[in-house]
Amino acid sequence: MALTSIHQLLQQMDVAWRCYDSGVRIEKLDKDSWQRFEAGELPYPKPYLRQAWPTLVFWPRQDKHKQQVQVWKLRLPLDEQGKLDLPSRDRFLQQLLTALGKNAEAAAAGEQLSAVLDGNPFVAQAGEEKQANLNAIIGQQLGKIPSQFYAPCLEFFSAQHDDWQSLGLQGLADLACRWQQHQALLCQAIPDLPEPVLASLCHCLEHQPISRELGQALLARLQRSDDASQQALIFRGLSHCREPECVRAGLSTLLSQASAEQIEVLATLASRAGPYLIEAPFCLVFLEHLASAGNEVFVALMSELMFQPQLRPALMAAMRQPQRSERLSAAIGALFKA
Repeated sequence: MALTSIHQLLQQMDVAWRCYDSGVRIEKLDKDSWQRFEAGELPYPKPYLRQAWPTLVFWPRQDKHKQQVQVWKLRLPLDEQGKLDLPSRDRFLQQLLTALGKNAEAAAAGEQLSAVLDGNPFVAQAGEEKQANLNAIIGQQLGKIPSQFYAPCLEFFSAQHDDWQSLGLQGLADLACRWQQHQALLCQAIPDLPEPVLASLCHCLEHQPISRELGQALLARLQRSDDASQQALIFRGLSHCREPECVRAGLSTLLSQASAEQIEVLATLASRAGPYLIEAPFCLVFLEHLASAGNEVFVALMSELMFQPQLRPALMAAMRQPQRSERLSAAIGALFKA
């Protein structure tokens, strides 16, 4: 049978597999959604830069201890509806099968597949922070022990030493994955964390559905900060909190300050605050701040936001509001002329 999808390839390889989205934050995708996306039935649930960023994790079914785990980080083009560009998917499969020697059963025989994606244009390159968090999240969910950098991080947060310069990003990612075990330590440390440690920790916590207590600790640090870059980073760590009121409070804080006109803050809100920007109290205020950054920035970020199916109706409604400023009206005109 000719292969017509990536999940068919994985089935033919007879491997156990999981799928994660790793565009903005790392989150598990259920297999049904992935398969329907591959079939062209559904748009990608979390597009970023008009592409899908799936990470496929698989291992031989007979490998009970998951010692032969393979990770494929992909970026796949989307069409105007946010659905998979099927010709691109087919080119990926063709190139992959060629690299496998047109023998998709190679994996079942124990062949290592780490090199088959070399040179493939649909492979995504993860930055250091994203890679550390992928390692931590996938490792934890597969039941693997944390890295060697985890213990020193735990010692630091336990106030057993103060040498923060020696902390490893991988250790912070491992710690963030286990925030439930160490919530009290994190909440106690956050108010006085050195800025570099706070920044790296927030890069890790943005992938975690943290609790109200941990969210409030981050919110308090955000509310006493007067630095736009730090505020943007803290909001990233807060953005996936399970308590919506914590995120709303952080968003409200940012939108009430002049820092909301900084490109770094605007880009952070555009990529991390989507579920809250659809709310009327925030949407128009955000657009006004975005317009203040100039038409070029407005068009660039709005082109990305309008590609998000859950955001587009709210944005269109806000742009039709009669109380919008002349500056926003001009920016909207530039958007639709682009």
